Amino acid sequence: MFDFRKLFGFKRKFAKEQTSLTAAVRAFLAHARAEASRLQEALIPLIEERCLGQAIELPSILGRPLKYDDKTDGEPSEKKIIEVHLYAYALASGMDSFRAIPELDDHANVMEHVFYRLLVAEDVGPGNVGTTPSPWLKSGTHVQWAAGTFTGGKQSEQKVLVDRFRWVIGEAKRIDPTASKQPVGKCLVVLLVGIGLLRPSSGIRRRVYSTTSLTGDLVALNEVEPRKADAPLGPIEGWSDDLVIDDVSAALKTIPLDWSERARGILAGVDPFWPAFSSGHRITS
Repeated sequence: MFDFRKLFGFKRKFAKEQTSLTAAVRAFLAHARAEASRLQEALIPLIEERCLGQAIELPSILGRPLKYDDKTDGEPSEKKIIEVHLYAYALASGMDSFRAIPELDDHANVMEHVFYRLLVAEDVGPGNVGTTPSPWLKSGTHVQWAAGTFTGGKQSEQKVLVDRFRWVIGEAKRIDPTASKQPVGKCLVVLLVGIGLLRPSSGIRRRVYSTTSLTGDLVALNEVEPRKADAPLGPIEGWSDDLVIDDVSAALKTIPLDWSERARGILAGVDPFWPAFSSGHRITS
């Protein structure tokens, strides 16, 4: 008997494993942790090479612990700066690919909310995540908060880094969608500054804002004076998210070109998870 399922593609559709949205996000987090470990293992020889060339002690780079903002009353973390940066990069790369998969588009907004809640719970504990703020401000204005906006909980430094890499990747693609190397190059700058291997003095500018009151409790930021950062940037404690990488080559000019190209190649090899996952799974709510 002729199998009509083959004619209409039903066989392939029903062969997909049904996976709940939460289970899919948990699998993504686990995958990103494994990717971060793989990236770190691949980068260690390069970092060691750079440390020897700059008379930097390797443990000061690989062993530097994550420090939580004092305002959050966070406990000292056993996580290392390089680990949380690479985990954030793997997560940001995955979330960037997620939006490009039509099959997952129906779940995109809910997926982001679930992703951030699980990520923050993993970082600061389930009881410290906080709650999504009310969409209604005191003035009566309705606000659609971005996924991952929480109030009343502890700040997650891991989430801060994920958002930082997502912003860098997204901004690079907005500026030049055809320049595939730009997002990886800019992520490399953020990574090297974060772990203390790079203190760029050019290629970066700082956004300067003015504020405009929209309602009694809503303020808009307007960029008014782009200007070059006039001092070398320090480690991640000194990084501000109003810094913009305009020229990757200039920011990396103190790094040998061969070294930076090898590092870019390692970062570019990250597996974003979602394309392969979506080919064998069908997400259910």
